[in-house]
Amino acid sequence: MSTISTYTSYLNVNRDIKSSLETVASKASVERETAYYEENIGKVSTVDEFLGDYRLYSYAMKSYGLEDMTYGKAFMRKVLESDLSDSTSFANSMTDKRYLQFAEAFNFKGDTKTVQNTQQATSLTDAYKASFTAEETSLKAESTYFAAQITKVTSLDGLVNNERLRTYMLDAVGLDSKYTSKSYLKQVLTSDLNDPASVANQAKDPAWKKLAEAFNFKTDGTINGSVQTADQTEDLKLDYIYNQSTFPSNTLADANKRYWEKNVATVATATELVADPRMLDYVKTAFDLNPTIMASSVASLMSSVN
Repeated sequence: MSTISTYTSYLNVNRDIKSSLETVASKASVERETAYYEENIGKVSTVDEFLGDYRLYSYAMKSYGLEDMTYGKAFMRKVLESDLSDSTSFANSMTDKRYLQFAEAFNFKGDTKTVQNTQQATSLTDAYKASFTAEETSLKAESTYFAAQITKVTSLDGLVNNERLRTYMLDAVGLDSKYTSKSYLKQVLTSDLNDPASVANQAKDPAWKKLAEAFNFKTDGTINGSVQTADQTEDLKLDYIYNQSTFPSNTLADANKRYWEKNVATVATATELVADPRMLDYVKTAFDLNPTIMASSVASLMSSVN
């Protein structure tokens, strides 16, 4: 246990410094990607070239909050090739107006030789920079909402039928909130975790069991005490921030520190510590280790700390 205690003390001394460094690094990353975009977007003349340059394409998608659809190149091609003067065109017919705004940011239709004019490019890069602030704001807002509302939940239906709460808790453990049925979610939440044959225990993705563990429902759907303890709400918040963050923000750094502090005392050896991917990542970041270094090598380094 002495090795873990020594290592924890060292991390605690350095964590504020590392948080500051991570913030600087994240800002540098934003500026680096913006510079790349500004230097290279003018070289693009076709949709194929744009979609083929992942850094340009993903940068633009992030700017409009569409990063979850970056994989859908065929779909985005239809957006970019839409005739915006036609009210029935693909982009104009989309309910989510972000796609129309995305199409309006480029000039892939018509005879123009400039994919983006100066105003369009400036608006896009400004939106990219603002998206990071918006992400942090959203993370905090959703976590605050969940913490405030979960204490008011008095039934299984009250939780499952609240779309905002339902989305939050599924996103928190890395599950797809769009394609999860309410009936299956209820079966998971009312699973007997002591029964190997229960729905949560039988699920292929261990995230379902983790979700069931985050709440206190009995198998008949009634609540055992409170729907969540304060610790369960806090743990779900840390998971939500970790799984929904796309860059190393202060909010993520704070969540990672809190996760470390809550969990490091439960491990007795370096091997146990590096078995947790989040604590392993925290150690790598705190000591500027190569991100690709093997967990076993990190454990060996920890064992050498005196």
